Amino acid sequence: TIVMNSIIGIWNRDGDDAQKWNQTDGTTSDLGSTNATAAAFATDYRGVGFAAGVEASIDTLYYSTVGDIDASFTAFNIGLGDGLGGITGFIGHPNPNVNFGIVFKERGIYVLDMPNIASASGWTVRQVTGTDLKLGCSSFHTIKAVPVPNGPDVWFLGNDGQVYSFKRLVETQDLQLSNITFPYSTSFDEIRKERLENAVAQVDTEGEQYCLFASVDATDKNDRMFTVSYRMGGELPNRKGWFPECQVHTGVEAASVGAVNISNRQRIVTGGYNGILDRQFGAN
Repeated sequence: TIVMNSIIGIWNRDGDDAQKWNQTDGTTSDLGSTNATAAAFATDYRGVGFAAGVEASIDTLYYSTVGDIDASFTAFNIGLGDGLGGITGFIGHPNPNVNFGIVFKERGIYVLDMPNIASASGWTVRQVTGTDLKLGCSSFHTIKAVPVPNGPDVWFLGNDGQVYSFKRLVETQDLQLSNITFPYSTSFDEIRKERLENAVAQVDTEGEQYCLFASVDATDKNDRMFTVSYRMGGELPNRKGWFPECQVHTGVEAASVGAVNISNRQRIVTGGYNGILDRQFGAN
């Protein structure tokens, strides 16, 4: 979903045609961005809409003009024919002092430098993983900006079922050091690899934790919640870097997850497979 001016653009992860809701007159119709309307995901960064996951163009990131998602998007290829799978996610870096986005593929990660967000002629692509480190992300819905104490970071569920820090990945170029759930890897190893694309996550700013919902049991549902704290944690013997405290919660199902404000406080709300919304961490 992208909210831009009076238009709310709604993309379906299954690739159905995107719709728009006009907040001014309350009407619903097809979105005008016909070449990106079948994208598997969409997001925005500094007034520009981004979409990808079009089945016929797996290496293409589509972008809109500044302030207008209700028109044709422009195609921008990322790692064309690199063999790392299709684009699965995009996020603009949350640090306001830098100008780049992070593009995730199934088995690789790229950085898209955008010195001028309004002019793609100056955009350049840098590969972060995929050559030696075959690390990518299967689910756009697990890629989140996290307000860690030493500056904003991006956390994501890797294609191996572990949670990674993008900042640490760039700094170390080491999978174990950037795997922030390494001390709890046996618990995260239980996540079904064939269902990673269905995983979802949300940052709980009240509890200061990254909340991941993924599939562990035999049914094709996200049936377990993993919380990764960005407040609690510590150093490990013989291992460089700070590692967060993690907890595993059974009996929690979530097809989707989001955040809402209630009485000026953030609340985490999950959408169940029964069509019912549930509030998590009710005591917060």
